[in-house]
Amino acid sequence: RQPPRPQGCIAEQNAAAESYNAKLQRMLAEFQARSPGARAVYADIYSPLKDMVDHPDKYGE
Repeated sequence: RQPPRPQGCIAEQNAAAESYNAKLQRMLAEFQARSPGARAVYADIYSPLKDMVDHPDKYGE
């Protein structure tokens, strides 16, 4: 039997991902403002995945 895997994430890596995502959203908003007719789409997969890790009981664990 394998030992249980540790739960949670590394705080430093989460902070880096959150900072990157915030900067990306700002950059895309600026791009849209400067580029009439262009379309940029931001898809946030980080937040739902982090929520699954932080609250596995909500997802059947």
